[in-house]
Amino acid sequence: MKTSITQTLRWASVAALAAFAFTGCMTQSVKDPSPADGGNGLINQETSSMGQIYASSALSKAGASDTGELIIKTRTLDTTCLPGPCFVRDAQFTTPNGKFDRERRDTVWLLDSHGAYMTVFAPRQATQIRHNRHVTRINNSTGNQIDIQFNTVLTWAVDGTDTVGVWSGTITGTLNGVEFKNATISGVKRLFTPGAGFGPPMDGDIKCQRGDFSIDIHFQGGGRAGVDVRDNRNGKEHHLDMVGELEVQKS
Repeated sequence: MKTSITQTLRWASVAALAAFAFTGCMTQSVKDPSPADGGNGLINQETSSMGQIYASSALSKAGASDTGELIIKTRTLDTTCLPGPCFVRDAQFTTPNGKFDRERRDTVWLLDSHGAYMTVFAPRQATQIRHNRHVTRINNSTGNQIDIQFNTVLTWAVDGTDTVGVWSGTITGTLNGVEFKNATISGVKRLFTPGAGFGPPMDGDIKCQRGDFSIDIHFQGGGRAGVDVRDNRNGKEHHLDMVGELEVQKS
């Protein structure tokens, strides 16, 4: 996947969404744990939206989706995956003012009860689902870049009368050149609805270290999460509340 984007896509209908989602992102160094860093919101948003590609609408033809993405490659079987085969979906997004560009590739492997790779996209029939998401984002005005990869494994569980998927895995990559270290995804639970796919995380945690800071993200449902940030140099701690990519520092 390219780490720079030359194609500019403008969607006037998503101007309000883009202004909300990208304001404040990648504007300060990771050494500032304030909401303006943007990295925690990005992790929350990308993790929350990973379940959406399992919806029937993710099979739509290349074109604008209701999120303003241009789907370059629909969720299709790729027989060249090793191991595999796998299913791949590529998408791009550009803010209407051209300030931010993002590329996203989702690669999904479905394994049946015998450990064989499935060739039909039927996630509920899979015993295990492996899902990798690679995201690159560039601030065209500052040159700041994000290049991260989510590597996850899903197993099925029952929560009361509901069927849920539980994700675990790791995050690798960099935010403005600062590496994500010891980044783990644990017990991220999503409700599964046939046709609609997976909802946003209901519970679960992501822990990582970026630069001098230890970060603990706890999902609370409905696209919300709480974040505790600790400055390992002086022991100071900050708490953030997040809705999507919007970060609000509380203490």
